[in-house]
Amino acid sequence: VSDPLAYLPRPTGAGLTTFAAVNVTAGPTTIGPGIYPSISVSGNGKVKMQAGTYVIKGGGISASGNGRVEDDANGDGQGVFIFNACADFPATTGACGAISVSGNGRIELEKETSGAYAGVSIWQPCENTQTLSVTGGGADASGSAGSGDGDDDEDGELETSGTIYIPCAAVSVTGHG
Repeated sequence: VSDPLAYLPRPTGAGLTTFAAVNVTAGPTTIGPGIYPSISVSGNGKVKMQAGTYVIKGGGISASGNGRVEDDANGDGQGVFIFNACADFPATTGACGAISVSGNGRIELEKETSGAYAGVSIWQPCENTQTLSVTGGGADASGSAGSGDGDDDEDGELETSGTIYIPCAAVSVTGHG
């Protein structure tokens, strides 16, 4: 079976600002498009991502405890695209980080509806073979409540209106997934 997204142009990082790692444990923090070593949110922290392209360079993304990572889109088509690269980006070498959601953590993303990555929320290239994992509270990449109780504020989940493109790594969903 051929890769249906093989046509996607690999991000180069051109025009993106490089920022320090994001580590939020309490309260809200808003970040803009760019290149980040990692994004980690835990406790009661919240990271709100402005619309655009984000390259995660080697450290991955994690949401744990009651932490949330979400976009600030309001159904306007100005969503978020995340490229989960390895540490030597734009080269394809170096340590690579995973995307993980645990406990009651949540990642909620709206896809972009125009541009090169329209319809794709997360792309983890083949050099990054780290497993995408969702444990504890549950998971949902299709938009339904993770544990089925209808209370989205208490279920850990990964929810996106776009494609999660991870062609060369495993996906692990445990607990209420």
